[in-house]
Amino acid sequence: MRFNILLACFVTNMLFAASSLAQATGVLKGRVTNARSKEPLIGAVIKQLNKQAIGTVTDADGMYSLTLDAGNHKLICEYIGLSADTFDVAVTEGTTT
Repeated sequence: MRFNILLACFVTNMLFAASSLAQATGVLKGRVTNARSKEPLIGAVIKQLNKQAIGTVTDADGMYSLTLDAGNHKLICEYIGLSADTFDVAVTEGTTT
């Protein structure tokens, strides 16, 4: 009986600890187009400059959606044959920017 109570307390503490470590996130959505022709750039890569494992690729309409931690981020957009472009964004918890 005592073991079950200790186990229940341990599991409860672990659940609270895990929930407190979860980051607040928001969504960044946009469209990437060619500056001259205004045509969508299919397959452009958008990623965080300092965390390049976090990123996405534009679809057939040049649209992208990227979930990021709330806060300020520096992103880079790359497309084969064009110069890369960096930009700053502010992501607010629970919103789409």
